[in-house]
Amino acid sequence: ARVFFSTEKKNYKYRRVFSEHFPNVSAAITHSKAKCYKDLSIDLQRLEAQVVINTVLREAAQHDSHCFVLPIHDALVCESNKAEYFQRLMLSAAQGIIGIKPRIKIEVL
Repeated sequence: ARVFFSTEKKNYKYRRVFSEHFPNVSAAITHSKAKCYKDLSIDLQRLEAQVVINTVLREAAQHDSHCFVLPIHDALVCESNKAEYFQRLMLSAAQGIIGIKPRIKIEVL
């Protein structure tokens, strides 16, 4: 996470190591933070909101208005019998909006 959210003005060791292993990704990160190092984190938060709030939660509300779901940071809390449904919605939304299929793990609380 530090690689994505830290300033570009310092030459942090973790960033150097990351750059050695993933030079193209590192260059894209640097480009995204060219004007302000906070730009990338804001863009990522907007993407997350688009996937979770504007797509997944809206679809769930249209499909079943009585379904309980609570977004918390990088997770959705829902009834256990709805977990796979939300996993499918998240995968579909992420792939459609971002173009990647993320790993989504179901955890029983």
